[in-house]
Amino acid sequence: MNKPRRPRTGCRPRGGTQLSKLHIILVCSLLLLLSGCGRKKEPEEISDSALASQVEAKFQQDANLRTCTIHVTTQRGAVTLSGQVSDESERVSAEKLAGDVTGVKQIIDLLAVGVAQSQPATSTE
Repeated sequence: MNKPRRPRTGCRPRGGTQLSKLHIILVCSLLLLLSGCGRKKEPEEISDSALASQVEAKFQQDANLRTCTIHVTTQRGAVTLSGQVSDESERVSAEKLAGDVTGVKQIIDLLAVGVAQSQPATSTE
């Protein structure tokens, strides 16, 4: 008569290769997901005219800057502020508001601080 076979010790249970394949797939998937986590998503490029409009809109919303003569020009995300402001706090405020607009990469401040002096009239003799 044949004796019943005893399972060997150290043998893998059935389905062991399927389980290890699943582990490999899960680990690879996790690595792929985590590889993109540290990257910063670049904001979409905004046109220069749209940037200038957004900066000017911010100035119009500010009670102090609304009355100032500030010209805004942009080139490849660099915003140039020129014109006249009454004091240093208005200049700083204009720079901060412009910098808060999404897409602004650089601010070039050419603002003149103080009251514009009128030129004396020249008489013709």
